[in-house]
Amino acid sequence: MEDRVYRSRHDILTGLYDPQTFIAKTVEMLSKNRDVKYTFISIDIDKFKAINDMFGTRLGDIVLRRVAEWLREYCGSSGTYSRIGGDHFAACLPTELVDADYLESCSPIDLSEYEIEYTAISHFGLYEIEDNDMGIHAMRDRAESALDAVKGNYLKRTMYYSELQNGIALEHEIAGRMEYALAHGEFKLFFQPVFSLSEHAPVSAEVLVRWENPAMGTITPDSFIPVFEHNYFITKLDVYVWEQACRMIREVREKTGRALRLSVNMSSIDLYIQGIAEKFIALLDKYEIGPGELNVEITETAYLDFPQRLAVFVDKIRERGVKTLLDDFGSGFSSFGMLRDIDVDIIKIDRGLVKDLGTNAGRPGNIVNSIIRTAKMLGAQVVAEGAETDDQIKFLAETGCDLVQGDYFSKPLSEEDFEHYLEQREGRKSLDVAYQKLSELDIDSIWESGRSTNMIFESVPGGVGIFEREGSHISAIRVNRRYYEITGTDPSMLFDGQYDLSNSIQDADRVKLLAACDRSEASREVEVVICSMKHVGGQIMLVEIRMCFVGRAGELAIYSFALQEIRDRVIYEPVNRAAAGMDEYIRLAKQRLTDRYIEGGIIAVYCEHNSPIYYCEDHFAQIGGFENAEDLVKSTGGNMVGLVSHEDYRRLAESAGRVWSADGEHSIDAGRCKLLRKDGSFFWVNISGTVAETEDGRRIAVMMCVDKTAEVEAENEVRRQLERFRLLAESEHSITFDYDPVSGTNVFEVSFPGERTRQYRVERYMDHVADSTNIFPADKEMYLGKLRQVTLVGGRGTFDFRHNLFKGRYIWSRVFFTAVTNDAGDVVRVVGRIDDIDDEVRAHDELVLRADKDSLSGLLTRRATFDKIKEIMRNSESRENAVFMIFDLDNFKSVNDTMGHVAGDGVITAVGNALHQAFRRSTDIIGRLGGDEFVVYYIGTVHNNFIEERYSAARENVIRAMAEFEAGGLKVDLSAGAAIVGPEDTFTTLYQRADDALYRAKRNRTHCEIG
Repeated sequence: MEDRVYRSRHDILTGLYDPQTFIAKTVEMLSKNRDVKYTFISIDIDKFKAINDMFGTRLGDIVLRRVAEWLREYCGSSGTYSRIGGDHFAACLPTELVDADYLESCSPIDLSEYEIEYTAISHFGLYEIEDNDMGIHAMRDRAESALDAVKGNYLKRTMYYSELQNGIALEHEIAGRMEYALAHGEFKLFFQPVFSLSEHAPVSAEVLVRWENPAMGTITPDSFIPVFEHNYFITKLDVYVWEQACRMIREVREKTGRALRLSVNMSSIDLYIQGIAEKFIALLDKYEIGPGELNVEITETAYLDFPQRLAVFVDKIRERGVKTLLDDFGSGFSSFGMLRDIDVDIIKIDRGLVKDLGTNAGRPGNIVNSIIRTAKMLGAQVVAEGAETDDQIKFLAETGCDLVQGDYFSKPLSEEDFEHYLEQREGRKSLDVAYQKLSELDIDSIWESGRSTNMIFESVPGGVGIFEREGSHISAIRVNRRYYEITGTDPSMLFDGQYDLSNSIQDADRVKLLAACDRSEASREVEVVICSMKHVGGQIMLVEIRMCFVGRAGELAIYSFALQEIRDRVIYEPVNRAAAGMDEYIRLAKQRLTDRYIEGGIIAVYCEHNSPIYYCEDHFAQIGGFENAEDLVKSTGGNMVGLVSHEDYRRLAESAGRVWSADGEHSIDAGRCKLLRKDGSFFWVNISGTVAETEDGRRIAVMMCVDKTAEVEAENEVRRQLERFRLLAESEHSITFDYDPVSGTNVFEVSFPGERTRQYRVERYMDHVADSTNIFPADKEMYLGKLRQVTLVGGRGTFDFRHNLFKGRYIWSRVFFTAVTNDAGDVVRVVGRIDDIDDEVRAHDELVLRADKDSLSGLLTRRATFDKIKEIMRNSESRENAVFMIFDLDNFKSVNDTMGHVAGDGVITAVGNALHQAFRRSTDIIGRLGGDEFVVYYIGTVHNNFIEERYSAARENVIRAMAEFEAGGLKVDLSAGAAIVGPEDTFTTLYQRADDALYRAKRNRTHCEIG
């Protein structure tokens, strides 16, 4: 009984007082301690719904219990506290124990111990009680008003009601002064430089704003920004800041000749304004701002509020050359979603993640490292915000972070200080690496090579190096081992002045190489040239050289070179040759195409049904895993139709058909196509070429096929890793899978808190699931169906199933899966995670059970009773020999009034036990309607005296249980009304007949009547 009483007064999940008990206890505490000043506190968890949606209700329940634990520790026995409902809590404490500074800094629901790098943010509204007799609801309303004013503010987490009153006055004062302040230049620009870690030099700066008011002093952004966003003045301020930034960029350019790169912020409110992108672009045009000189920082809030408008804004300014920076990445729920939907150029890692970096960064370091890798795979730069220590800088440098912004290098500078700062740096490093002065390049830094740098440098396929050029001479500064292997050189030859790259290039191609160097310096873009090069051993080889201008050191121009040998370019004998005159034609076509491509081969086919192969190069056949051209022809039946995927073959045929005319040859450009390897897997090539006519009048497509398999696989890997990072970032623990539908292999990675990551590889996974008992038998067909469906049609989704993979027993788990597709839309991977929801499901079942059971009597609740009776009455057999009875306690109110509610609760419990003894638990429906009313729906043989017998048994049990109360002079009795279920009865008519009978029994004092 004590347990039932406890449950009736406490929240089941957290164990805190329920709202009614909290109110009663708080009134009692305030009445007994009238000389003590108290403070009422309302507490709310920001974005709690998102926590449930992204991490599951199991984690949401953990968060709620953590808040409850924190409240018990914080309040102790000095006050009262309760879970009001949902994610809302309340407390009442002596004012002297309330420390607002502590509430600002405390983190009561840090989830790091659950291996989730997310800290849910709580806010507090406080009301210092002035009159202890004030109603609790009025106290809570004032605390809630303060809470509403501070919710969503990430710079401030507490608000007093008195502050709110003062804040309203301050808000009115700010709103009254804002127009004058803007017109009279009271808003001052500040600039915080962004530094390059590799150069320890600034490359750009973020524009910030402060309000310097003569009467009010310095007004911080957290005071005026919310006001401006509320009254939409923020857009005027943003446009003002944008224009001032444009002005400064132009002034610096005119004064020094140097380009200055700045980034400005925009509020989500700006997206309300029609034509905001055009307004921004108009400012760029007015001040002649070049591409990339003024960029825009966007936030997750803008994405959450207006995703479509934000996407349109970004697309419009991108056309003007403006880069987009994603601010505070990793601080919210939708960061990875933004990467999917918004094409950003620079990712700014949230300072909250950066602050935990150091020599032993642990999980925060892993997350930052993953963000950096993801950004690089997307081709985006990375800025780490808030870096302040040597350990943070060292970690960021070692993980390949591009840029850093923080007090380590420079605090925000006023415009005057920033101009002085620029003057000091004149003649040293520019604020734009792309426009560096040519004399400023530090050649010595190229020689600096840590272990990670060497690993990357040496792992690049092909020969790579840094070279200096003076006139027509090109000499190496640093190269990797592969360069030595390709050219036959060694370090002593390169660095003792014995070797000049330009002299190893054949005379006819040397001019092309030097011209490409000139073009790269002029454009700052990568240039590609194919040259004949003399190996140290004397043989001539064909190489592709990719180069990019880096900068100048004095008179020396510095380039990065990537060199790759082009092999297997020999014309093999044609297969199934129909016209001898075509040999020369193919040779000429091959020569033209070779100048444009490096890895691939040539195939020629008749433009006829099934595309019979006219000619095939061995190298092309070997790309597809065939031994040679003869093997390819034999395996495909001599037709290209058996080599190319159906959709790409049709596109290729259409391309060849479109370009043909009687005037002669024309170009084919079929783009990327999927071809079948000998082993049944696929490889990808870019197909281009010409269509020509043989001497006998038949048309032949001569095609150059450039191997793009590595590129496609890299793109697929980017998609897979990005999806995997997203799944891991959302997961409490890490059970991920990576299913390859082509090979049928599924790889599981299992990592629980405190355990080393384990990997399980399952070949022929579909067959394995079908034959194994790992999946619960009833769930197996659904599980396989879901997996087959996603491999066929793609998409993403979730489902629940039971398995015994890791715990030795069947448990409930939830699968989150995503299909990774290539450009053609084919599913190349299915990645996902498996969350353990067994506790959640069991808790839910228990809560459902508890929701259906009355906590005092142990009987069904009113809702559950009525639902079950209505359901059973739908079956005609359940109407035969059935009776419905309503029971009511006589004189129950006197028990509560005389002996208290605890005694009354005991009576209700006793009646529940009495009815259980008088009827059958397994088949009869027994419930408590509320108060002192109970019902029973009996199914079975109903004879003439049945109702009287069942009533008498129940009454005797109740009277026996009530003996202890009668000793105190109280008499509790039981009345009943019954109705035999008829074939035409609805539940409503049945209930009405039994209720009328109960009324007659109580009025006539006959104890039991039948209606």
